[in-house]
Amino acid sequence: MAVYKWRPKSTPNFGEVWVPYAEVRLIPTGTTATPRQFLLQIDSGATVSLLRRSAADLLGLNLQAGRRIELTGVGGSGITAWEHRLLTLFSDSERGFQVRYAIAETEDVPNLLGRLDVFDRFQVDFDSSLSETRVSGRWLTNDEARMWRNFLDLAEHVESRFDGRRWPDEQVREAAGRFLQRGQQLVAAAAGLARSHCEYEGPLLVRAAFEIAAQFEYLMRDPVPRAVQYLEFSAVTRWKHIQANVADPGGPITRRLAESPRRAEAEPRLRAEYERVEAGYRKKPDKERHWPNWYCMSIADLAREVGWDPEYRLWYAESSAWAHGDPWVSGNDSFAEKWQVILNCVRYYGRMLLRLTESQQIVLAAEQYKILELLSKPFH
Repeated sequence: MAVYKWRPKSTPNFGEVWVPYAEVRLIPTGTTATPRQFLLQIDSGATVSLLRRSAADLLGLNLQAGRRIELTGVGGSGITAWEHRLLTLFSDSERGFQVRYAIAETEDVPNLLGRLDVFDRFQVDFDSSLSETRVSGRWLTNDEARMWRNFLDLAEHVESRFDGRRWPDEQVREAAGRFLQRGQQLVAAAAGLARSHCEYEGPLLVRAAFEIAAQFEYLMRDPVPRAVQYLEFSAVTRWKHIQANVADPGGPITRRLAESPRRAEAEPRLRAEYERVEAGYRKKPDKERHWPNWYCMSIADLAREVGWDPEYRLWYAESSAWAHGDPWVSGNDSFAEKWQVILNCVRYYGRMLLRLTESQQIVLAAEQYKILELLSKPFH
């Protein structure tokens, strides 16, 4: 990945502004000439990359040996230039790639890096927070991108039907909606890691996606009582969170809680909510401890309950081993391959969408339903 800091540039009307540039090395195609370093302003609005007249001399090119073209700027003014293909290397690369450049017949133009042959090959990210531009490989191939867009369209179709449908039990709707939102977030997070080329953290998302999908499957098999069980568990976790904060003597959070004018009213109410439900989540025979989750069993038992034990022993176990720094898994780069991570998260969320579609009788096209059915099958 090449990273380029933005540079200040003086403008006649707006003073000094920060502009994205890239440092590249250029070599005329078919030659063994020494690469020449160029500083190019990155312009996503420019169709083709542009060089001044002097670049031809520096590169040893016969300017008019290229194909003559006429370029039109934003204001409609024309520039005569000649097209040349140049081997281009970013600052951190050893292998170059062919880019078409328009070399102008005048010096009165900026050196620009445009979209053609660059933006279709690389991912170019402009980061205004850090004032830098990152140039890296694409995070999806063309085939992967097509599948990704198709899945997003399908997911949006099902989610919109969920949002617009009246449910006979509002608590089931609330519980299901929270799980679907979490599934959406995990799929988006997997894509975000891939975009930033940080897919090495992807196994953590696969583990979370497995847990969310397994809980959703468990919920929807007996939705009314389990939705109540799920929603009421929030009183247990909320109360324990408050107690953990209060147990921090002298900490800033403790002080804010202690000094809050709402504490006298809120604390008894939250305690009463906790005491009303907490007995239902106690471990047996150890009645002094609560389950750390609303479904009152281990994740291994939950996987067996919903029939996902083989996947638990494969994907969940290996993802957990990755999280804990297992010596074999952490040394296996293929386990965190970006498309594998995205595909696993998509599959688990796809199962949730299929369960929702069937339970709410959402109408899908035959091809859409086939995709969800395919995603619902075990993939160990």
